[in-house]
Amino acid sequence: MQNFAGTLSIQGSTSALIEQNAILLLAGFPDVNQAKNAATNFIQNVKGIASGAAVVVTGDASVVGTQPVIVMTDIH
Repeated sequence: MQNFAGTLSIQGSTSALIEQNAILLLAGFPDVNQAKNAATNFIQNVKGIASGAAVVVTGDASVVGTQPVIVMTDIH
């Protein structure tokens, strides 16, 4: 696992780290769309973090198609 620092962007059900241009996916979900939605729900409803916040994400960098993603296990 790595730590990634950046600014959180939330648009609809998609969360991303602006500096890495990486969409956030929550670990443990085999379907990319479910993982994307779960990440946004986790960030907003469990962690209470809003778009524009400076955050540190714990996870693994990957690529889905040509889109950089971070499969995260935690955010703070």
